Amino acid sequence: MQSNEAGHADSDVPSSVTPSEQDGVPPVLEARLRVLGCTLIDGAGRSLDLPQPTVATAQALLQRFYFVASLKKFGVRDIAVGALFLACKLEETPQTIRNVINVFYHHLQLHKGYTSPAPMDPNSAEFSDWEHRLLRSEMYILKHLGFHAHVAHPHIWVLHYARALQLPATHPHVVQTAWNLCNDSFRLPLVCFYQPYILAAACLWLAARKHVVPLPETPHPWYTLLDVPRDAIDHIAAQLVHLDSLTLRCDLPLKADDITPEWTDPATIDRMLGPDGMQDAIRERDARRERQRKEREAAEAEDKRRAAEAAAAAAAAAAEAARLAAQAPPAAAAKPVVGQDAFRAALEQARAKAAELSRSSGRTSSSSSSRHQRDSGGRDSRSSRDDYSSRGRYRDSSSRDRERGRDYDRDRDRDRDRYRSSGSSRGGSDYYRR
Repeated sequence: MQSNEAGHADSDVPSSVTPSEQDGVPPVLEARLRVLGCTLIDGAGRSLDLPQPTVATAQALLQRFYFVASLKKFGVRDIAVGALFLACKLEETPQTIRNVINVFYHHLQLHKGYTSPAPMDPNSAEFSDWEHRLLRSEMYILKHLGFHAHVAHPHIWVLHYARALQLPATHPHVVQTAWNLCNDSFRLPLVCFYQPYILAAACLWLAARKHVVPLPETPHPWYTLLDVPRDAIDHIAAQLVHLDSLTLRCDLPLKADDITPEWTDPATIDRMLGPDGMQDAIRERDARRERQRKEREAAEAEDKRRAAEAAAAAAAAAAEAARLAAQAPPAAAAKPVVGQDAFRAALEQARAKAAELSRSSGRTSSSSSSRHQRDSGGRDSRSSRDDYSSRGRYRDSSSRDRERGRDYDRDRDRDRDRYRSSGSSRGGSDYYRR
């Protein structure tokens, strides 16, 4: 960006009449609304622990926006919170929408005079409205600025000039004051008029003047070595000094709909923004607080009265119930209920009787099976025991088949011996011999 002889930016010099002035907003009101928006951004940035470049970028975006848009269409509250959220993205210090809204709302309530404002409910309709306005304001800022959101900061130039003048070693407090003045310069439209290095030189000169530290004037003035025009330094210093004298009413119109004809009337605006108007605003705020306090106390007294009436009604109902219970005939005696110990004893007896029956039935079945074995010669019982033992002893089918084959051979040999012993009458020996 090129600069002219006066140190202004050629492409960013705004017209003498802003859109807000064209819509009837007085310049004094516009100036205070700009300062108020930047002040809220600064307070919210400190609470969010944001670095100074992020806060300065948000303030510069707000100053640029109102050179292409009007306060009658876009309220300073919505644009300020949208600029802060957008600056967090641009400077790579992201914050959640919820944090930005809560912190900004808190500082807004402090500006209105509330000492300990209650936080906003994130599930309320008011919070949803704030979130919608924030996102819409971010879009409006990018659209009206043509996505030209880069901001050059004068802080680095303050450090360069201070080292060149050897101020950090001799007068470090001058450098700190110049840094603070650079932060304050973003509350004014100066960031849209002058290059960063000119702002840095003016802040350094004003800081040296406040601390009565002379800057070199021989053999050449210090500002000529820095290629900074003296009239620009004087104008920036005068604006920064005037900034300290500005008073911000607690009831300034923060939304576009709040700018009523009363705020745009040239006959009353000077008094409203002057010391008398400030006192009137304070009195109105105190009266509003007093009305709210009385309403709150009346609501609390009404709640206590209703609670006392409910407690008295409950006590009367309890007394009536006790009276009716005393007049009622005595109830019949209830049947004795078997205790837990008696139930356990009966259960143990039943289990013992069932076990005795099972043992007696087992002895009967074993005696009958032994008689059956004696009658059948024991073959079936042995084969069943062999089958049972083989099922329990072997895991695979091949082993079980081999065992069954051996049992078959053993039974065949036994039958053959039996037939041989009685083969003389039946011819069994001749049969096996063949």
